[in-house]
Amino acid sequence: DWNLLAEVSRELKQIANSTRTPIVGVLQANRNSEFNNSTTLAGVAGTDAYGQDGDTVLLLKAKQIVDGDKEVEIYTGKNRNGIATMVTVRYDFTRMTLYETES
Repeated sequence: DWNLLAEVSRELKQIANSTRTPIVGVLQANRNSEFNNSTTLAGVAGTDAYGQDGDTVLLLKAKQIVDGDKEVEIYTGKNRNGIATMVTVRYDFTRMTLYETES
């Protein structure tokens, strides 16, 4: 339910502000994102309240498999206090870690 998601988002924002503690949440992209090549806040499932309430929103997009590891692009969907950027990393399935790609 959209109202419930928006309420949770507002409450998390209030907790983060009052305790001065970062809160990290993980959301699934909506199904339309599978067919859309762009990575934006509009692809976040449920509500845009998370995009409105969050100070920083990172979006991950899986790309191809290179040398046995999955290539992942990390986009800054929103950065209230800085610039938006994109970085490509690799995901090592066996170690379950992200690491920088060599330029």
